[in-house]
Amino acid sequence: MTQIIKYDSLINPDKIFVCFDTETTGLNPLYDRIIEIAAVKIKNGKVIGEFEELVNPNMPIPEESTKVHGITDNDVVGKESIEKVLPRFLSFIENTILIAHNAQFDIDFVNNSAKKSNISLMNNDYIDTLPMSRKAFPGRKSYSLQNMAKDFNIKVTAAHRALDDTRVCYRLFELCHDKLNPAKQASLF
Repeated sequence: MTQIIKYDSLINPDKIFVCFDTETTGLNPLYDRIIEIAAVKIKNGKVIGEFEELVNPNMPIPEESTKVHGITDNDVVGKESIEKVLPRFLSFIENTILIAHNAQFDIDFVNNSAKKSNISLMNNDYIDTLPMSRKAFPGRKSYSLQNMAKDFNIKVTAAHRALDDTRVCYRLFELCHDKLNPAKQASLF
């Protein structure tokens, strides 16, 4: 996987982007597990597909984690394990450029889950909107996805739920890209 940091190289209406996000039982990808994974596929500025699945982590979800995303043990009862969900997700993102906010967190969770499940790792190039937003909007106190959404009036319907976070992330990506490439806006979208 290669992080894309030359944002003008993205100007091509044929490129397909996938914003993705995970919700987890904690912050350590070696020990904690994915409990929700979602993605939005975009081509030429239009959503062409969505992926969203709750995942049974086969362990209790810590209360501290539930306070962040609102996902409880009852929500994942009867849901498939990551070993079943991950191949569908990897198929969904095939041949796309990934976008995530604080991307390494989600990449590490997905790839560690893949390793444990003996499944192929993600190998897509990716864009991290966290350093992109720092470059586009320097000097801010906070670059968290939720604070950026609030400050730029990006509609949030379910903060810290994976599918909504992917939509917010893509809108933030658009704003950052436009700020960094003002003369080339129309070519991307």
